[in-house]
Amino acid sequence: MKKNHLTGNTIAFYFVVLLCFALYLVYMSLFEHNQVFSARSFEGVSTFESASETVIPDPAAPAGVRRQFVWTLSDTEANEDSLAFYLVHHYAQVWFDDELVYSLTPGTDNRFGDSPSSNWVMLPLKPSDSGKQVTVLLTPAYESVIGRRVEFLIGPRYAIVMGQLKADLPQIVLSALCILMGLVLVVAQHFLHHQKKVADWELFYLGFFTLLIGVWRIIDTRSSPLLFPQNPMLLGYITIAALFLLSAPLPLYLRTRYTGYEKPLLVVALISTLAAAAVLVCQILNLADLRQMLTVSHAMLILNLVVLLWVCVRSGRRGTDHSGNWKLILLLAAGFVIDITWFYARGTSSGLLFTMVTLLIYAALRFASGILSASRKAYTDLKTGLFNKNRWDDLMHQPWHESGHIGIMMLDLNRLKHINDTMGHEAGDKMIYNFANILRNAIPPTNTICRWGGDEFTVLITDASRTKMEQYTAAIASSVARYNTSEELPKIHYAAGWVLSSDFPELTPQELLIEADKRMYEDKQQWYAANVSKN
Repeated sequence: MKKNHLTGNTIAFYFVVLLCFALYLVYMSLFEHNQVFSARSFEGVSTFESASETVIPDPAAPAGVRRQFVWTLSDTEANEDSLAFYLVHHYAQVWFDDELVYSLTPGTDNRFGDSPSSNWVMLPLKPSDSGKQVTVLLTPAYESVIGRRVEFLIGPRYAIVMGQLKADLPQIVLSALCILMGLVLVVAQHFLHHQKKVADWELFYLGFFTLLIGVWRIIDTRSSPLLFPQNPMLLGYITIAALFLLSAPLPLYLRTRYTGYEKPLLVVALISTLAAAAVLVCQILNLADLRQMLTVSHAMLILNLVVLLWVCVRSGRRGTDHSGNWKLILLLAAGFVIDITWFYARGTSSGLLFTMVTLLIYAALRFASGILSASRKAYTDLKTGLFNKNRWDDLMHQPWHESGHIGIMMLDLNRLKHINDTMGHEAGDKMIYNFANILRNAIPPTNTICRWGGDEFTVLITDASRTKMEQYTAAIASSVARYNTSEELPKIHYAAGWVLSSDFPELTPQELLIEADKRMYEDKQQWYAANVSKN
């Protein structure tokens, strides 16, 4: 028992240390820097500020207007590596004088989607471009992005890429951790279910929710179209799909954690699923674009948040959340509120980190407690709190011959069926529970007590001797006698048999159990012969 407890504490401690390392690395990426001095340095990235913008009405454009930026490249600018700018839901065409050097337009065979999503335009510059007029014509896909600021960067391509990766590093790290944690939870759930250690799927739902959060946030960075320049439209729709799909797993997870709220939580999950299906149908039928229906996903998240808070408050008032789980969930809810407020206040999803931080803390703690809980359930008899037959079977396959002499004790309650038939099964359960407590108090915790069957118990005595076996047998008999003189009902009667491995060095632990069972059966026959006629 101590060994199992130590293993569980070690696992929990490991994941606490893992989480601390992750948070430390995030802190380092945000706040700790070296001071570097160099007399000479490479030219950095500069922001081009002198481009003049003109809004051109165009009824043929998706949003009714086009945006035109014009400026002339100087000698210094033309000698840089690249001209780059980041677009959000804009098509683009770029001319150097009268030469079209770049064009981003809808594919001629496109059936779905009005937006090219978010992408980088990266153009190489040559010294011969000096003095040329640059014309950038942007076509907004939606009215909501017409006034969005476009920043033109000039500098080495490497510096532009690394600068963006550095800016996105906290979000990339946290997103990657969410993806990793989600995969760990999903795999762990399948393993535990396959091993029949758990019946519900709570870790799967939490893991899938965490995975979707990570996918959404890591692809939503400005760095992702830099790494996959040929697939910005796909990246954008993966982000939106993850955002719509992550609303349902959360109430499904809460449904496994809180009894009494299964129906409302299932309804919320169903509503979220139907909403996701509806917007997908609208996208496929070209009734509306997924990005135009982002408010639907936000509404589903807010609905989840409201229900989450309602369940936590109700369970806290009713005293049904004995584990204090509601405190962690409120922490997660606080992250949601901060990020949603940030999004609507700033008009951008960049910098939404609080949800990921709180989710990682919650998921790591739930994973550790879930693994420990599954381990306890797999090896614990729920009625008595003792170990069960699964634990005993594992013990029987350990090399006990290498660790000294052992003793095995087999015990069985007498006339349990008679008690169930005459006094009811509650009385029979009470008899089993009270006898388990007697064994727990009579036998030191360095040994292992198991409920082997319905009314059968086994005890593994380590470093056993004849004196110990006789001492423990006498302690059980004395405790039962003392119990039977009290007013407690039903009275307890039992049979017992024990063996020492030193008496049977040629027998395996399984064979020693058979020998103990034979002796217990002989004791049971003697008790029935002496007592059954009197009852």
